[in-house]
Amino acid sequence: MAAFSSRGPNAISPQILKPDITAPGVGIIAAFSGAVSPSWQPSPFDDRRVPYNVMSGTSILTLPLFDAVGNPCTCSSGSSFRPENLNYPSVTVPCLSGGSTTVTRRVKNVGKTASSYSVTAIEHPAGVKVTVQPDKLYLGVEETKEFEVKLEVVNAAAAANYVFGSFEWSDGLHRVRSPVVVKTTC
Repeated sequence: MAAFSSRGPNAISPQILKPDITAPGVGIIAAFSGAVSPSWQPSPFDDRRVPYNVMSGTSILTLPLFDAVGNPCTCSSGSSFRPENLNYPSVTVPCLSGGSTTVTRRVKNVGKTASSYSVTAIEHPAGVKVTVQPDKLYLGVEETKEFEVKLEVVNAAAAANYVFGSFEWSDGLHRVRSPVVVKTTC
């Protein structure tokens, strides 16, 4: 990975694991948003808009997260919106100072047949117990279901710095692995 690429932790929203995907990212011709100029300068400094641009790096822009009324989210506590509950494939809790927390994820069956997935492996981060409920999901075609991931501190000192684990779903043919990243010091 290039030194200038999307290395973590995410400084604005540490609940979002970085890098989410790694790939070669130098001199890539990429689709470009018409919402910003190719120089990233706001109007009236640069009013140009382009459909494509040559970019380097796997992540160019990191945006802050906002709650329902437009206030920047700076911490998970005291807010009904929790960045930890963004439906990312990874689970990142950078401030698990209490005894436990539970995050929610949603999955959708995009296959052509119904599927039944079970949690087949859990790798607990050092000092943290991971529980997935339910641990079995039956998904009809195009059906979406939620599951919860509970993270419980069993040794705060062992998880004082970032610790890593994962959980894995399988239908016997396919495997889906989600990283888990936790830190108990805030």
